[in-house]
Amino acid sequence: MSKPSSLFRVIIFFLFPLFLSAAEKSVSYRIDWMPAYEKKFSAEETFRSLNFSGASFDENYMPQFVVTQPLSSFATKINIQLNNIVVEPLTDISLIRNQQSIGFDFKIVSEVVTRKKKPIAAISILPVRKNSAGGFERLISFDIDIQPVFGAARLSSTHSFATSSVLAQGEWYKIAVLPTNIDKIGGIYKIDYLFLKSMGIDVDNIDPRNIKIFGNGGGMLPLANNKFRYDDLQENKIFVSGENDSRFNTEDYILFYGNYQTKWNFNAATNQFNHLLNLYSDTTYYFLTIASGSSNNRIQTRNSISNPNIIVTSYDDYIYHEAELYNFLKSGREWFGESMDNLNNSVSFSTSIPNLIFSDTIHFRSSLAGRSTAGGSNSFTFSINGTNIGSQNFTNVGTSVQDNYLSPLSLNRDLLTNTSLLNLKFVLSSNDPNAQGWLNNFEMNFRRNLNTGGMGGQFSFRDRLSVRSGNVSEFRIGGITNNYSVWDITDPLNPIAQELIFDNGTSNFAVATDQMQEFIAFDAQNYLIPFFTGKIENQSLHALAQTNMI
Repeated sequence: MSKPSSLFRVIIFFLFPLFLSAAEKSVSYRIDWMPAYEKKFSAEETFRSLNFSGASFDENYMPQFVVTQPLSSFATKINIQLNNIVVEPLTDISLIRNQQSIGFDFKIVSEVVTRKKKPIAAISILPVRKNSAGGFERLISFDIDIQPVFGAARLSSTHSFATSSVLAQGEWYKIAVLPTNIDKIGGIYKIDYLFLKSMGIDVDNIDPRNIKIFGNGGGMLPLANNKFRYDDLQENKIFVSGENDSRFNTEDYILFYGNYQTKWNFNAATNQFNHLLNLYSDTTYYFLTIASGSSNNRIQTRNSISNPNIIVTSYDDYIYHEAELYNFLKSGREWFGESMDNLNNSVSFSTSIPNLIFSDTIHFRSSLAGRSTAGGSNSFTFSINGTNIGSQNFTNVGTSVQDNYLSPLSLNRDLLTNTSLLNLKFVLSSNDPNAQGWLNNFEMNFRRNLNTGGMGGQFSFRDRLSVRSGNVSEFRIGGITNNYSVWDITDPLNPIAQELIFDNGTSNFAVATDQMQEFIAFDAQNYLIPFFTGKIENQSLHALAQTNMI
């Protein structure tokens, strides 16, 4: 047999550590169980739970044994096995909440996470299980065998972060926009000569071609770290009237699209739009500066496409109501709105929906919660314009601190109406004199005729029915005048002015609708005005030194 080549010996030399790290890692552990944790809230109420040294607790107040182990750089997944298991009976089963969720095996959750650019095995064990006799037992000691699964080398993050904020230099002015109606997702805002003057800007000595507006639009930042978010403030496309003479005259003005904080997402499974409230702010902020330098920050006009194959004369729209008034735990993200009891057992709302198509179904969704600690029946009833649409029962809750405080429920219906004025009413009914109820929110999806009548000079529209590969849709807007314009706001930071073809009280424009498009129609006599909140100091969080731990 020939001797191994030099290349073979080099390969073995470099891969040998990898083969070693691929072997199973077996580590022994022991759980030091402690007396039950107890906290007395009153003479009648005491919270009790299982406990051991170093325990972390899940949503059911069950203790979790957490283990972390470093892995090879090429480990992408792990397989976990418990060996040499020693257990003992668990006699006080009252310490186990949600007993039906406990299985006959110890529940193990594991994943590969990154810490300081190195892969780490993160393992969580619920050290309680059922036994064959129908009782429960807890884990005393065990070995963990960790078997890494190797894939391609883990690549470092490819994100490129700004080294300095746009706010670091120049003079910056902060402005704010707020919604004016529950069916608005944003609006066209106007800044004129007097507004700039009130901000403290020497308007007579600026070049309007250097005006820029920055902002990232509305909506809550994603909760997950791996979801997209803007790294720094983004420059928005704007329209500046009269800038060609390099002077900002008294009749000149700026238009920009202000995006609101509540977002609407289309659910393809239900063919409906659902709102997502920003839990932390109802105001969207933008930043204005005057800085020289080339920038493609002016709104461009898009021509209408010829030969459409779809005609659109109606569109999808929606409204919602969600008041954030009560937080029962004084913690967390869930807040509830208007309250009801047996003395004041109803909550009413009135809304008008101009151009509503009566022959089309209104999809109504609502979220409520009730609290009753006595036996008997409990329910919410919903009516519209005095007609009972439906009711939903809710269950009683206990009085222990370990019980749910309230019983959530939804009341959803599809309905028809022959009037644009809708009077909505929620009624609480219960045999318990101390029963309470709360409205969390409601929303409605419906179809409107594409017409400017009654829309207040500005309205956004979209049409899910026109979306299909290869479709070119002609949108026909009724009741329109030459004062109206339409912007494509599908990308709210980069609006596009849409060419309109006016013809006997209607305007037409045609665009490709392979994907959902969002538009806003607005009258030049009905611009919105932002709020000036103040001039801000230069700042640059991006330039701070990297922090190891916060």
